[in-house]
Amino acid sequence: MKPDGSDRSVDSWSLKYAWGMADVDRELLLEKITHTGEAAATPVTLPPTTFVYTQLPNRVDKLGENDGPFIKDRLTTVYNESGGQLDVNYTRADCTIIGGGSVIRGAAKKGAEKAAGNSAKKAARTQQETQQKKMSGALEGRADVVVCDPADPGKTITDIDRVQGGVLWEEKSATWATNIDNWVTGHIRNKFNSYMDARKYLPGYEHAPIGWGFATSNVDPELRSAIESEVGRLRQANPDADIRLEWAP
Repeated sequence: MKPDGSDRSVDSWSLKYAWGMADVDRELLLEKITHTGEAAATPVTLPPTTFVYTQLPNRVDKLGENDGPFIKDRLTTVYNESGGQLDVNYTRADCTIIGGGSVIRGAAKKGAEKAAGNSAKKAARTQQETQQKKMSGALEGRADVVVCDPADPGKTITDIDRVQGGVLWEEKSATWATNIDNWVTGHIRNKFNSYMDARKYLPGYEHAPIGWGFATSNVDPELRSAIESEVGRLRQANPDADIRLEWAP
């Protein structure tokens, strides 16, 4: 408040939004908040607080069902105005494997094994190994495949957007990013690492190619260049991996 009793601006915050695409729905996402101090003669604008999202399923996609996994963007990283980073970890999906037309859920499996004793655990492991062998190649044409760690049923490694032609595809619709470095780190580098880890548990796909498919060619040139540069770096660092990148015509 000014000496004369009138109000004056002290602080202001501007918010920037963007329409994202998750599953089949559009989502309004908060991308950044910029804080400006206005008490001084010359306003001071701080670096923006930016937000990074990761698409995650909200239900397990069971074979034979017509319902999808209900993919939605979830906030996973916040970069604040002072240079700090906050990462958000979500409770992992309760599942073990997808195959044979069903999803084996971790909690039910653990409860049954505890009641049955050690011999039942051994039988369950043998049955799971047999089921995994039958799965070889069975994911062809599947979309939104949730991969969990058999050693830790509550841990979701990643969700694979599409399995086509023996390739594990990560599908993207982004055309620009507020923070390109952060976007590339989360959606290319980190996603590649999770796909590499996940394919170990997919019989028949242990050495499958990993690819990114972009739904539009109308991508910001700077973002596209950064993506191609990172994919090139991954190819150089992982010469034994078949890494693919496709842009829509």
